[in-house]
Amino acid sequence: MAKRSAGGHDGAKVIVGYARVSTEDQGKHGVSLDIQEIAIRNFAEDLQLPVAFVYREVATGAGASSVHDREVLQMALRKCREQDGLLVVWNWSRLSRNADAVDLIHELLPDRDRIFSIEESEGFERAAKRARFAKAQHERDLISQRTKEGMAQKKRDGAVFGNAKIKQVQASGAEGMSRKAEALVLEIAKILRSTPGQSDLTQQEVADLLNTRGLRTGHGGLWTMGRVRTPLNKARAVLLAEEDADNTQIDDDPLFGLF
Repeated sequence: MAKRSAGGHDGAKVIVGYARVSTEDQGKHGVSLDIQEIAIRNFAEDLQLPVAFVYREVATGAGASSVHDREVLQMALRKCREQDGLLVVWNWSRLSRNADAVDLIHELLPDRDRIFSIEESEGFERAAKRARFAKAQHERDLISQRTKEGMAQKKRDGAVFGNAKIKQVQASGAEGMSRKAEALVLEIAKILRSTPGQSDLTQQEVADLLNTRGLRTGHGGLWTMGRVRTPLNKARAVLLAEEDADNTQIDDDPLFGLF
């Protein structure tokens, strides 16, 4: 059988098993110590790693202090440190149902990811990252929800948020930018109008032409192919409209251009 990697545990030399039930009665009706040990030994066989020992304990896993209170768990952790082992449990609740306790357990091992859960099929590092992300997301959601609820209550109380004239300011700014952009387009059209063969120029050639003529972008920078694309299209549309207007005048006035 090919050796299977446990994911981040390739350096482990032995398997150290830890099986736990909270009470003797739980062991009879839940996942018993025997079943947990069988699963651990099968996992070790699949990895082709020797089992140094499978520690069995009947003790509560509630609270971070339970890590120090469980003598058998301390023995299992010490065995891992001494023999460079991988601590394997049936699931994370066998170690503890308290997140702080699991963090403390991992700190007592030589390698950050030397704990593996069979049922969850993942190492501690991956589980910890996932748990931290879920916790952070939950906290962000709570903060967001509280903020929305607080703002809603203030609005009901008559509070006004932000600048009451913000829309007017935004409209004025947009209008100013529009006038500036329009003037720039007309200036580009003027330069193109005086340039022979302008319709055949590429965007890069037009950008170089505008830079040579001393015309700058709306932000005072040099023209590039990307920056010139939109105003150039508008400038050429202006020239095309002028040309259409001239053609219309010629069609409407048979004497146009004779005097």
